[in-house]
Amino acid sequence: MSQTFVHLRVHSDYSLNDSIIKIPALVNAAVQANMSAIALTDHCNMFGMLKFYQAARAQGIKPIIGCDLVLRDHDESSLITVLAMSLEGYRNLTELVSQGYLHGQTIDGPSISFEVLAQHQSGLIVLSGGVDGCIGKALLQGDTEAAKQWLDQFMAVFPSRFYLELQRTEKAQETPYEMALLPLAEEVQCPVVATNSVCFLQERDMVIHDARVCIYEGEMLDNDKRKQRHTAAQYFKTAEQMQALFADIPSALANTVEIAKRCNLTLT
Repeated sequence: MSQTFVHLRVHSDYSLNDSIIKIPALVNAAVQANMSAIALTDHCNMFGMLKFYQAARAQGIKPIIGCDLVLRDHDESSLITVLAMSLEGYRNLTELVSQGYLHGQTIDGPSISFEVLAQHQSGLIVLSGGVDGCIGKALLQGDTEAAKQWLDQFMAVFPSRFYLELQRTEKAQETPYEMALLPLAEEVQCPVVATNSVCFLQERDMVIHDARVCIYEGEMLDNDKRKQRHTAAQYFKTAEQMQALFADIPSALANTVEIAKRCNLTLT
């Protein structure tokens, strides 16, 4: 794999409140960008998995199957991205999604506990969730000790299969998070990885995406007080754009390619 960056966190329109990307268009965008691999990580579902797998393979692109999952800890929830390395990992991932719907329903939707995640860890790679992950939330609250405890747990359950996630999508919390995260990553020797949390293909699509989010959430576009969860930077950036964005942390880019090499799922 000769490319310099692989998108590892991408949502399709199967993430109803989070993306407007149709799978054929996503695969075509990857082809146009000369990407040899791409991940699909819809929010708490794998409805588009088969369509994505077949479309990517037909275009000579390596499909990486994953999912964004909600991790529940008492009354607190956070986000992680889980990627399947193998058939065993794929089966464990489908089990985790099922567990979330069957036994982890909350007011915010399906979720799983860390204990359930640990029970089905084999064959999976986990990304920390960035500012929305439990480590990120702890760091932003100034609770470095809690962040370390979470990090120790993840690294113990996913030895060499856990990555601290970095994003530069122009959200206010990303800079303080990164400043707190990088020294911690260096201290415990945990690798970092760059993602862009892709929700639309081109920057100008943010307007359409925002309208869809408002429809889903029952909000009005002209309501200045509504919570903005997305930015215009969450489009399908090229490898060159991501290289420029993370030029100061080349390992975060290299690790996307390394993860792609480690994910080798073949379905029949």
